[in-house]
Amino acid sequence: MNLELAQKIIDEAVREAQARSIGLSFAVTDAAGTVVAAARTDAAPPATIEVAMAKARCAATFRRPTQVFEHRSVSGEPGVVTLPGVVALAGGVPIVVDGGVIGAIGVSGSAPAIDHEVGSAVIGRVVSGS
Repeated sequence: MNLELAQKIIDEAVREAQARSIGLSFAVTDAAGTVVAAARTDAAPPATIEVAMAKARCAATFRRPTQVFEHRSVSGEPGVVTLPGVVALAGGVPIVVDGGVIGAIGVSGSAPAIDHEVGSAVIGRVVSGS
C-alpha cells in the first residue's frame, strides 16, 4: 500500500459518503495494519475516526473482514472479542491484490452493515480500476 493508492481510496470513500448523505470516517492501512491515510467527513462524529482506524488494523492483520468477528461474536462465540486487536463490528475490509492482502479500509459512522457495504464498494471500484 502506498500513499497514492491510499489517498485514491480515501477520496472515493468521501465521494461515497457524500452520495449517501451520511457522515463517515475512513482509514486505510498497509498490510501490517499501519495507517497510511485517514479522513473524517464533516458530519461524522469525532470518535468515528478512531473506530475506522481500529477496524482497518483488524481487517489488515487478521486478513479478513471485521464482519467475520461480528458474526462470530453474536452467534455463540463471544470470546472472539477477547483476541488482541479484534473489532467485532463490520466495516473493516481487507484490500486484496493478486491474491494477497496489501492493506485494509476501515469505515465508521453508520450502522456496521452499511460501513461494510461502503468499504467493499469503494475497494471494488478503486482497486479493480488501479
